[in-house]
Amino acid sequence: FIDVYEASTTLTISAPSSVSVGYTFTIRVKLVNNVNNQPIVNAPIIININNTYYTTVYTNVNGEASTMYTPDKPGELTITTVYSGEPGKFKASTTSVKVKVIPPQQVVLDVIGPYDGYALEYYTYIVELKYVNGSIIPINTIVKLTVNTSEYSINIVNGRGSISLVFEKAGTYTLLFRFEGGVYNGITYLGAERSWKTTIYARGVRVEATARYYWVNTTHIWLYIEINVIDTRSGKHVDRGYVEVYVDKYGEYELITRLNVTGLKLVLQGVYDPYEPWFKIIYYDPTGAYASGEEGGSYIEITQPQMITPAPEPSIIPLIIIAI
Repeated sequence: FIDVYEASTTLTISAPSSVSVGYTFTIRVKLVNNVNNQPIVNAPIIININNTYYTTVYTNVNGEASTMYTPDKPGELTITTVYSGEPGKFKASTTSVKVKVIPPQQVVLDVIGPYDGYALEYYTYIVELKYVNGSIIPINTIVKLTVNTSEYSINIVNGRGSISLVFEKAGTYTLLFRFEGGVYNGITYLGAERSWKTTIYARGVRVEATARYYWVNTTHIWLYIEINVIDTRSGKHVDRGYVEVYVDKYGEYELITRLNVTGLKLVLQGVYDPYEPWFKIIYYDPTGAYASGEEGGSYIEITQPQMITPAPEPSIIPLIIIAI
């Protein structure tokens, strides 16, 4: 009988103390010869997780090996690593570690923003990702926003983000904020949604006009009208849509022209044949941002325009030449 010397070994394992369900973590092992403290190369290491998962890894030139694992339910993992040794050279070695698996974290998606407003104005929505206890989740991610059929992305930094929107026309808008969830800093977060409705009102319009005229003959007048279409919220000229100008024709208004609104004063002049020198000017906005038409209050009637005296025709003075 010959007693063969086998060197003792040390097998170490490293893994996080806790992980979240769905988080893929790394299990690392290292095998060392205790006699000379040198790594043992190409040694098979069995990794056993809760006696339900087994895999074999082989050490590299540094005596190290690793594998990855993704838990699918909460609880506790017992990870055991086994080196069976090598007859005549190395003794067996084993070690184990426990890892706590915590459930995915629920997320509350909180939104701070307006419930109503006016077209063509900026409105800011603040988005916060919170735990159920109300504290902010300090992660960097993206929250998706759908506004009716348009898509936006909101950058979330340390759990907070914001977006400013301009609604182009009046109406009720449904805003759907979506956090798709995922793994951040080793913790799995569930997805969350928040639906928000914002009612946008048409901007008010004030139609201003001054009219002057004189009778050219018994049936026709020369007419001059200055028209201003004013945004009642900003006090500035409206820069979209058009106005229709009507004149009285035996008790009913008849359209005589249409002028595009461009953000400046409008001028209409010409000869027309009304029954009475009464006028109606109506503003329309096909884009839906401004109140439109008579039903929207965007019109003015002029029943007492200023009657003026026409400029006299220049007189002709005959030239008399006297010869001396």
